[in-house]
Amino acid sequence: MVKKEDGSVRIYTKGAPDMLFDKLVGVQDQEGNVLDMMDECTVPAELKEDDDEITQIDLLEKTVKYFAHRAFRTLLICYRDMSMDEYESTKDEHNNFEKESDKDVLECDLVAMSIFGIQDPLREGIIESIEKVRLAGITTIMCTGDNIDTAIAISKNAGIITEDKVNDKFACMTGKDFREEVGGIIKVQDPEFPEDPSKTIDKVGNISKFRAVKQNLRVLARSSPEDKYLLVTGIQECDGVVAVTGDGTNDAPALTKADVGFSMGITGTDVAKGASDIILMDDNFTSIVVALRYGRSVYDNVRKFIQFQLSVNVVAMFIVFFGSVVLRDSPLNAVQMLWVNLVMDTLGALALATEPPAGDILDRQPYKKNNAIVTEVMWRNIFGHAIWQIIILVVILFSGQGWLCENYSIKCLKFNPNNSKECIEFNPFYSNELYVMNNEIEMWNSLNLTADKFNTTLIDKFTCNQYKTKNPMYPADKPCTKEQIAVKYLPQEQ
Repeated sequence: MVKKEDGSVRIYTKGAPDMLFDKLVGVQDQEGNVLDMMDECTVPAELKEDDDEITQIDLLEKTVKYFAHRAFRTLLICYRDMSMDEYESTKDEHNNFEKESDKDVLECDLVAMSIFGIQDPLREGIIESIEKVRLAGITTIMCTGDNIDTAIAISKNAGIITEDKVNDKFACMTGKDFREEVGGIIKVQDPEFPEDPSKTIDKVGNISKFRAVKQNLRVLARSSPEDKYLLVTGIQECDGVVAVTGDGTNDAPALTKADVGFSMGITGTDVAKGASDIILMDDNFTSIVVALRYGRSVYDNVRKFIQFQLSVNVVAMFIVFFGSVVLRDSPLNAVQMLWVNLVMDTLGALALATEPPAGDILDRQPYKKNNAIVTEVMWRNIFGHAIWQIIILVVILFSGQGWLCENYSIKCLKFNPNNSKECIEFNPFYSNELYVMNNEIEMWNSLNLTADKFNTTLIDKFTCNQYKTKNPMYPADKPCTKEQIAVKYLPQEQ
């Protein structure tokens, strides 16, 4: 509010143009004259389409769209003149304007002064990051308070939506349309406490409609924190995993509800940081890609270690049991078993747990929440490695005595018939486990278990024949390339 020299007051207000258009009664021209909203005016060259003459309100709407299509956020500046008596009377009637909401009564009968276009350029690397998460099987949905045209322009620049998908049904929606379409949030009885009516949970009003909307939704404009919470709740009801970014206090419910909440370390409020799981110290989307890579790497490393441990223990238990039954003496003594458990398991755990993310870790689809931690592929690898080692160790156990242990000049390594079985079993067993651990690191789900460390002609020929069978157009007499041979044993998990 500004007091004028004549004793009257001028109330200035700013806000989103589409929110203030209904409250306008006039437009101020370049000379300071107030024109009626329905007065005709000449269309500037950059806004001209068909008509040379349009009304003032049409000109304002065209200006907003002109900015919005170029990814500018628009801000409308307005004013209202009032006498001091009228202002004081209005103030007394509305609690002396103690609350911000009490001042809403002043935002009527406004005169438009100007429209500003403000652009926040995309940060470096944002387009590449959006593409990386897309290839990783993650759908990015932009929830923003901007109007629909600005939101679409920004999302196209960022690669969230393409030009051919903009007009798809439900691809771009406003928060109001989204709420009305899916039925909003409703309270239902918590099934875990059926006898306590005070225990309720949030559900989407129309979950079948939500599933149809979710398939195409990429931009949610003019959305509120409640719309973001509704979106998170619906995706979780559809058995999806949701990660949410937020910086305001109102984002706390959505950050808490999400499976993973990311808050902004620079611009985020303390409430948002407290409700989140991860704080982005640089407020950059690219940091989410880093978190995604290391999150998948940790999960894969745990699986690798479990696979390695089971492979080692299956072989060790079989050899000890087999030797005790057939030879009436364990091929591995207590000290050697202790060595395997202390040294191999400890060093193997460190080697596999500290393995950095693979370069192609984001090139596959994510695992489902209900997937078993030990998959069919892992069981195949565990028993495949175990059978291969058992065959070698059994052959050495029965036919390796004498030709694997020589008479050495070092006293402690001289051949002794009494401990020859321990000599010939432990070293191959230990060497096999080193080889298996190396395979866990290098070959996670590949058919070629030797990982180019040896000549793999037979395996390559087998894989090439599989490729030609699946691709009948490929010439039968043409050899396969390295990329065609390096196929995955199983399809990617959805």
